[in-house]
Amino acid sequence: MRHRYLILTTALLTTAFSAWDAAPLASARPAQAAELRTNAIQTRAIPENEALVMRIIFEDCLGYIRHDRMPFQGLATRQASPEAVKELRSPLLSRRGTVELLSARYVASWGVDSDRRFCMVQTIRDGDGPPAPRLLGVRPEGFIARVTGRAVKEKIPERYTGEEFSPLTVTGWHEPETGHDSGPERGVSFTIMPTDHNEDDSILEAGLLVMSGPLLPDIGEGAR
Repeated sequence: MRHRYLILTTALLTTAFSAWDAAPLASARPAQAAELRTNAIQTRAIPENEALVMRIIFEDCLGYIRHDRMPFQGLATRQASPEAVKELRSPLLSRRGTVELLSARYVASWGVDSDRRFCMVQTIRDGDGPPAPRLLGVRPEGFIARVTGRAVKEKIPERYTGEEFSPLTVTGWHEPETGHDSGPERGVSFTIMPTDHNEDDSILEAGLLVMSGPLLPDIGEGAR
């Protein structure tokens, strides 16, 4: 029950925003299809930036979940556009903070609902203009093991995932079961999924992160 929220959110967002969706090419006229293919190749020039991905998971989101620290400080942020918020259609987006993160490609949000704290990074599909930069690239070989190693150091030792970082595999890490699905005694859990890939699949974009954790005692205003 505790992880149903993460798995459901992952499934919905991955289905809606996966860059592997070929429907636009199938329905486009020949000239439009050629342009779309060119744009697709351009968008798949994804630089490797695993250090930034790890920072967002374990410093920004986990720091907010556990210690009420304001996430994403020092990173490029600005107010998320109404169009981006509307496209994501998440009931959590308006709870606390919602910003465009790093580029128009990503929207980050964090806050508190009735039974959990949450921190999310989500991916926006490209519109008609130039594609937004993909800035969260990782090398898929061994990525799950590297995340697991860092999670263990952060006392999040359990996982429900295979060894492959893939849009076809649900990933998840969590603290030991506490017997509580809500409130201050629920554990921290998170999932991360790929949302795009470069032309030869050597780099995947880690563009979907959902983390949730316990409600905290009243420790001041902080990032809430």
